[in-house]
Amino acid sequence: MKKTSIIKLITAAMAASVLLTGCSDIEDIIDDIDEELEELEEDAEEEIEDEEDDLDEDEYEDDDDEDEEDEEVTGTTVITPDPSRDDAVPDKPAPGGAYSGTEFSTVDVYGKSVGTEIFSENTVTVVNCWGTYCGPCIDEMPELEEWYEEEQAAGRGVMIIGLPIDVDSGTAYMATDVMNDTGVTYPNLIIDSGLYEMFCEDLYCVPTTFIVDSSGNIVAGPFEGAYVQGYKDAVEDYLDSIG
Repeated sequence: MKKTSIIKLITAAMAASVLLTGCSDIEDIIDDIDEELEELEEDAEEEIEDEEDDLDEDEYEDDDDEDEEDEEVTGTTVITPDPSRDDAVPDKPAPGGAYSGTEFSTVDVYGKSVGTEIFSENTVTVVNCWGTYCGPCIDEMPELEEWYEEEQAAGRGVMIIGLPIDVDSGTAYMATDVMNDTGVTYPNLIIDSGLYEMFCEDLYCVPTTFIVDSSGNIVAGPFEGAYVQGYKDAVEDYLDSIG
C-alpha cells in the first residue's frame, strides 16, 4: 500500500508538471505510469502469496518434526484391545497393587501349558505386552532376548515373558513368525481372562511392560514405550529392595 500511494503522488506531480510545461503527451505518460503501477501491485500480490506459502510449509515441517519427536520419545503404537472375556476376576488395581486371588491357566504360542506358577517360580518377572503389527515392539525384542539369555545364565530368578495382544491359539503363528525373525526364545503366552484382566484391560499402547514379583503383584510399571534399560533399572531396584 505504501508503494502504491507514493506512485500516485508521483503520477499527480508529473501530470501537474506536464500541464505547466504544455506537453501534449500527458495521456501517454499517465498510461505508462498506470501500467507500471499495475505491475508493481501484481508483484506485491505474488510476494504476499509466496510468503504465505513459505509460512504454510514451515508450519507443516514443524508439525512433522513434532510428530517425529513424539514417536521417538514414546516408541508406541496406540491400541484399543477388545477381546471377549467371560471370567469374572478382581478389578485392576493401581500400579504396585496386588492381584490377590487372580490366577491364569493358558498355553504359550507353541501350545505348552503355562499358569500362575511362572511368577512363583521366579523372583521377578518382566511382562512385555506387544503386538505383531507394532514396529517399536518388534524392534526391542532382540534386546529383550539378549537380556533374557543373560539372566538365564546368571540364575538370579529374573524371567521375561511376552504377551502378544493380537493373537489367540488359532493365530499364534503370527507371533511365532515374529519371534523367529527376531530370534526370541523367552516364553510368549496366549492371553486368557486372567492375564487380560491383570495386564491388558486398560492397555493404551504397545509395547507396555510391567515388573511383577513372585506373588503376582505389580511392583513397577506400566512402562509405555520401548525402553529396555528402564525395565532393567526397575528390576535392579526391586532386587535391591528385597536384599
